[in-house]
Amino acid sequence: MTPHRTPRNTANILRILTFLSEQQDAVAAQTISQRLGIPRSTVYELLGTLAEYGYAVPLSISHRYSLGTRAFELSSAYSRQKPLTRLGQALLRTLVDRIGEAAHLAVLQGTDVVYLAEERAPHRPLLITESGVRLPAAQTASGRALMAWLPRAQIRAMYPHANALPDGAEGSPKTPAELLRMLGETAERGYATEIEEVTPGLASVVVPVLGRDSWPIAAMGITFELERHPDLDAALDWLLPPLRRFAAELGRRLGAQA
Repeated sequence: MTPHRTPRNTANILRILTFLSEQQDAVAAQTISQRLGIPRSTVYELLGTLAEYGYAVPLSISHRYSLGTRAFELSSAYSRQKPLTRLGQALLRTLVDRIGEAAHLAVLQGTDVVYLAEERAPHRPLLITESGVRLPAAQTASGRALMAWLPRAQIRAMYPHANALPDGAEGSPKTPAELLRMLGETAERGYATEIEEVTPGLASVVVPVLGRDSWPIAAMGITFELERHPDLDAALDWLLPPLRRFAAELGRRLGAQA
């Protein structure tokens, strides 16, 4: 049997996509050419094709390229399939049993966050974070927990205009600049919060599930009633340690299956 040979341009597109996914920031076409040993003219041609289909974004100011939103959608599509949802649901169930509050798992898809799984605690209010629900990422703690670990060039590509963010509740960012400041604060402290931005009377704390090279695979969060936990600092002191442990365990299990 003749061994299968991948067409050269197809292989080079996959190599470029893989290289872009491993970078923490946008890179120049010349750098891609040098690192991968692909002629510069071919790199520009293939980057043009990737940009045309939304898998790469040319940043005209710096003449560099980063992953496009379609690449993240592809990643999210994988995440919505068996490994992440199956492993995440089991861990959410154990987490909820321990803390007595609702927990959820979400991924980024374009500029939205999509909820994959939710585990509801007994005698707690109904939530809107059921599986398949989609919300604007910038207006949720889950979306901000994911975006805080993305390169800033990628965030600027996702929200290229001053009015690119949809109208949100009080406390939600109104402009890309405000979002970037919020994401910087989120990355510094290691978690995101939202208070009544999605549902009146409810608050959430969310941490990222990090994969290889500290890339955000998903977001794991806990939602609780403010009436039951009026002291937000005390609630965070209690909820964050187990939430971080379970998110780290999910990242470890996903890595073991890779």
